[in-house]
Amino acid sequence: MNSLSASERGRRAGRSLGLPRDLASSVPLRLELLGRLHLVGDDAAHAELAAQPKRAAALAYLGLMQRHEGARRDVMTAMFWPESNTEHSRAALRKMIHGLRRLVSETAIISIGDEELVLDPAQLPCDVTEFGAAVEARRFEEALALYRGPLLDGFHAGATAFEHAVRVERRELEEAAALAAWQLAERQEKDEDPTGATKWARKAARLGNSDERLFRKVLLLLQRLGDRAGALALYEGFAARMRSELRAEPSEETQRLARDLRS
Repeated sequence: MNSLSASERGRRAGRSLGLPRDLASSVPLRLELLGRLHLVGDDAAHAELAAQPKRAAALAYLGLMQRHEGARRDVMTAMFWPESNTEHSRAALRKMIHGLRRLVSETAIISIGDEELVLDPAQLPCDVTEFGAAVEARRFEEALALYRGPLLDGFHAGATAFEHAVRVERRELEEAAALAAWQLAERQEKDEDPTGATKWARKAARLGNSDERLFRKVLLLLQRLGDRAGALALYEGFAARMRSELRAEPSEETQRLARDLRS
């Protein structure tokens, strides 16, 4: 596997195509996948994309793969045309990529050889890529400002493999966002800012969803800050959500912590 990042490979490929160096100085469009899918910067282009779920899903997949090694054509053909033979599915993918290039930029989607596609972040930035970079650089507030909601919230393309890939990525991004909020809570507690620590701890609990280990850390932090009532109220909401959504009770360890808070 090529050790270059997708963005660097995209830039090199762009230079090999003779693209100007200052191409990124004016970026007309932006792809947002955190929360609702949105192609920002051109309402007509966004409306056209929204009217074609499979094409929107393909662009979203390229955006997700922007932070990895790019997207393989064989993966995309199997993902979006699982019932078609290789010749038909590859032709369909070429047609789809042609349509996407027309929609966003002729040079935003770059072919690396015959088997790989890279969405160039210099021409079509994607919030998922920016979120990952911010988390890696420990710019947690910047990362959480980008995290407007679950990945592709409410979006469905009718492609089973794509939906599975989105669920996996969604979970990873949720966990990263929850951890970022928790890191900020710990930072604010060390800085003796109880208001800030409480704010970020509660956000970590919301983003962490059913992560009981993180949830117990939040309860203990609120206890240290003297907010037992707030911690218990948070626990009751968490327990009710588990019963409603998962038909389960919190673990014995979490219930024991709640009993300690009550006493």
